[in-house]
Amino acid sequence: MKSATAARNAAWVGSTTIVRYVISFVFSALLARTLGSESYGTYALAISLVSVVLVLAGSGFRMITVRDVARDFENAQRYVVTTLGLQSVVLLACLLLLIAGGLTLGYTRELIGFAALLGIAQGISNAIALPMSVFIAREWMGVWSIFQTVQKVVLSAVVLGAVYLTGDLYALAYPSIGVNALFLVVAVALFHRYVSPVEGRAIRLDTQLIRYLVRETAPLLISGVAYVLYRRVDKILLSQFTSNTAVIGWYGLAFNLYFTALTASDAYTRVLFPSMSRFPLNTDHALNLLGVSMRHMLVLGVGFVVSVVVLADVFLPLLFGEGFSNSINCLRILSLGFVVNAVSTVFGNRLVSTGKQSWVAKAVFAALLANVISNLILMPNYLHVGAAISVVVGESVYLLIVFSATERKEEVLHQLAEYGLKASVAGGVMALVLWIMHPLSLLASVPLGLIAYLLAAKLTGAITKDDLRKATTVFLTR
Repeated sequence: MKSATAARNAAWVGSTTIVRYVISFVFSALLARTLGSESYGTYALAISLVSVVLVLAGSGFRMITVRDVARDFENAQRYVVTTLGLQSVVLLACLLLLIAGGLTLGYTRELIGFAALLGIAQGISNAIALPMSVFIAREWMGVWSIFQTVQKVVLSAVVLGAVYLTGDLYALAYPSIGVNALFLVVAVALFHRYVSPVEGRAIRLDTQLIRYLVRETAPLLISGVAYVLYRRVDKILLSQFTSNTAVIGWYGLAFNLYFTALTASDAYTRVLFPSMSRFPLNTDHALNLLGVSMRHMLVLGVGFVVSVVVLADVFLPLLFGEGFSNSINCLRILSLGFVVNAVSTVFGNRLVSTGKQSWVAKAVFAALLANVISNLILMPNYLHVGAAISVVVGESVYLLIVFSATERKEEVLHQLAEYGLKASVAGGVMALVLWIMHPLSLLASVPLGLIAYLLAAKLTGAITKDDLRKATTVFLTR
């Protein structure tokens, strides 16, 4: 990939990710205020059930398609047609599994039906990624990024409008199916327009390719199931300890805000991933890039923690309503997990970029196990607060494992301790400004706190004017 193309793709991915981050935040706020904590809890539980089961229907087909089509573009039509057919069959099996699992766990038929409809909507959304994956393979990230963002805007607007007009939780499902089906048609049309079928070649499923895809996606399926369970099993476990869906709603809102915030660190490391892939860690270029990445992630993470700890009791009821006041402590605890995740994401991506993805898989499984054990210990007495603590436990286990597999650990640990201390000092300054100012004016306290934090980070060396130059030098080095 040429430097200009890489920079252009990074700009598309970065800018549209920020837009989708804002849309997701606004969507969560409006949906929570419209539904209330009990209905929102039902929605959060249904989404968790769908995510856990439907991971089987999205088990790496897009990733394999991107990889193989990038190597030989003549395979585009063959791959897209076959993966769409295969994924449709798997989706049907997943929906049957969802229904059977819901009945086994004792959920109501209404909840199971709602989850099944959301599963259909999500399955269609997964299918959209297959024809659009060809654009990723051709490095046309602008097309894919804009398409994703437009889909997010339309889907959010239509769903919120339907829920607001009807006041019915189940109004979420049917518009989601309709909008996603429309965008699937558009995706197929774009594929046909820009990736024209080869004349004289029949459009059919390739049974040999199906066997290849099943074999290639099996490892991705295993790690994908572990990751989704790690992120979603807590709400399912919580539903087994309480019948009050409001409790699930309190935790569900805090976790959704936390998970939405993770997209910031994910987008940053995704942009730097190609650069990380160029160097073994024993080079100065790679160590510089890792250091700059850790520095930025720590600054981002500490700023997030301070903002949430000081301001959560003000902005959360203001944005989401008093019915979600019990989400405040959950979000404060989860914010600690954000710092841990921000740093571990850098190490995890570094391992994948150097072919050590098996360590990442081990870390995910260990984090899942730690999360489940912690939930089983804490949930009976602490419910949603216990679930939040368990997330931090899981994130910490993941960080320890991916760090243990990193080369030049002593140098990296020294950098991590140094940057962490500097960011913490700057965070203390920010906390003081926010604590003094927010009773007077919330609108004024946020920008003043941010300015104070950035100035303190600059003075302590948590961020430097040299960071951008280092990152740019490494990014452009061949």
